[in-house]
Amino acid sequence: MSPRSEWCCRWLGFFSYLERRETARLGRLVAARTGELNATNVQLGRQVAETMEKTTALAASEERYRRLNAELESRVSERTAELGAANLELQRAKEAAETADRAKSAFLATMSHEIRTPMKRRRRHGTPAA
Repeated sequence: MSPRSEWCCRWLGFFSYLERRETARLGRLVAARTGELNATNVQLGRQVAETMEKTTALAASEERYRRLNAELESRVSERTAELGAANLELQRAKEAAETADRAKSAFLATMSHEIRTPMKRRRRHGTPAA
């Protein structure tokens, strides 16, 4: 073998060695990164599951609050209607009481006049009230 071909073979051997060494290093690097990615995927999977659980719980809670709000609005409407009816009834009772008070006042004024008038006559004429 000529020195030149020997020198080429050595260089080829050295390059082959470097290629194998670099391939092994890259293989280890790929394995390490793949492990990291797998661990990250597992962690993300857990986080997604937790987020889905929280989303489901939040949706259920939101639905519960919507139902409670609708129930509360219904109760407020019912109570408002009851209070309106009670206020109307109280207004009517007040008007009836005022009407009765005016009638009583008119009756008492009339009766007072009717009682006093004959007494004044008797006093003027000197007739004792019997």
